[in-house]
Amino acid sequence: MSGELNQISQAIGALQADANAAQRHREAVWQELRTISEKLTVVPQLVADVTAMKPAVEDWKATKQRGLGYLACAGLAGSAITAALGYATGALLKKMGWL
Repeated sequence: MSGELNQISQAIGALQADANAAQRHREAVWQELRTISEKLTVVPQLVADVTAMKPAVEDWKATKQRGLGYLACAGLAGSAITAALGYATGALLKKMGWL
């Protein structure tokens, strides 16, 4: 009988140790969830900030695209003027007999 009682006591001790370990694990998980929850409280403010910035960013993108378009047009105009001046200079030099 003493051997059986000893085995039962050991089994109960093992179960208590497992229950204590499970409780510690649950507490650690809940603490981690609380930490994550605290970190997530800033998300609505971030969403509001990004939503407020979005029109400005879109306007900046549109302005940048217009600027690139103006730059391309200026480059084409400059190339056209350079070509016209080159042609005119060549024609003038031919009339003067220098070419």
